[in-house]
Amino acid sequence: MEVRYMGHEEVLLPTRALDFNTQSQVTREAIGLMGEAVPSTKGARKRRKPGSHQANSLLGRSNLKFAECQGLPLCPPAA
Repeated sequence: MEVRYMGHEEVLLPTRALDFNTQSQVTREAIGLMGEAVPSTKGARKRRKPGSHQANSLLGRSNLKFAECQGLPLCPPAA
């Protein structure tokens, strides 16, 4: 299994302050936005429904600085 870093999406409120359903919506929306933003992902080809207004209002800027880097260590070394 290959794990790749796609970037991150800023969330403007602490997620602990949100109820479970809102946390889930924000997470789904952030994953969908990353899938659209990074061209080599499977999500880039799919058409998504527009996200909920509440989830969109809680998301901030995207950071795709290291999105396509090869060899980026994602797991800590085994001790």
